[in-house]
Amino acid sequence: MKTKIEKAELFEFKPITIFDLNVILNIYQNNIKSDTNLLLTEAFGLPLQLVSFADKVIGYSSAVINTSGIIKINSFFINEPDEEKIKYQLEENAKKLLFRSFLNNKEFDLAYTAKFKRQVEILVNWINQTEKLN
Repeated sequence: MKTKIEKAELFEFKPITIFDLNVILNIYQNNIKSDTNLLLTEAFGLPLQLVSFADKVIGYSSAVINTSGIIKINSFFINEPDEEKIKYQLEENAKKLLFRSFLNNKEFDLAYTAKFKRQVEILVNWINQTEKLN
């Protein structure tokens, strides 16, 4: 089912904080059709940006390392939006945040990719440990 879009201006795009983690995890697990009791993998990536409509989060984007070893942006939604520009804007905002915050406006290189992969592993392990405690 697609989300009906009236105007892109009605949507709020913002960086993800730790307070958004529960809703992000729910969207991710619903998109990959995962049992909530299963552990996350590095495919979860590093969540960067979310999009909300009427104060409800409807999607988010995350940076992941693909099978070729290249960092790319993935998007996940509660319901896929009708307009491709919502997804495009979400992913572009995430790219800018990744570039500005983690690369200091430098190009990706193999050393950075290895560091990025390690940071994703740390995040995923932390989430998995926290979920075990709940």
